[in-house]
Amino acid sequence: MSIRDSFTPEDWTHVLAAPMLVGMSISAADPGGLFSAFQESGAVARAVATGASEDGTLIGEVAKSYQVTEDRLGIVEAMKSVVAGKKTSEEVMAAAIGDLDRIFTLVSAKVPEQAQGFSDWLLHIAQAVAEAGKEGGFLGFGGVAVSPEETAAIEKLRGVLGGATPA
Repeated sequence: MSIRDSFTPEDWTHVLAAPMLVGMSISAADPGGLFSAFQESGAVARAVATGASEDGTLIGEVAKSYQVTEDRLGIVEAMKSVVAGKKTSEEVMAAAIGDLDRIFTLVSAKVPEQAQGFSDWLLHIAQAVAEAGKEGGFLGFGGVAVSPEETAAIEKLRGVLGGATPA
């Protein structure tokens, strides 16, 4: 029995969306423009790709699912449902963090032995996204590596993901 089998198909789709929701939370906290968005989405992609080597873990199963077309389509739909009707970046961030809270509660209930590692991984992704693009500069020049808004978003994520510290 795989870890995936611990979840309903709908719940699994939401678990799969967690890395993207983390990235969305940080990006929405301090939108840095198109160049920054590319850098931040690249940070999520790299973290997910690295997670695929974590055999026998929730991280590994989630990361490997990103290679399956049907799962990627499900993630897109889950992401659309989170942002539906949101008009501001603050609303998007709040919705993403709220969904992550539900996802982490679900993971903690279904596979408690995997919860801390999953939390640490998601917080690592948050930090990587925050550091990916400088905020407040122009075309990557000037600005700060991690803005106060991104730091605040990471703290909110830490609050819903069990208080773990990013790796």
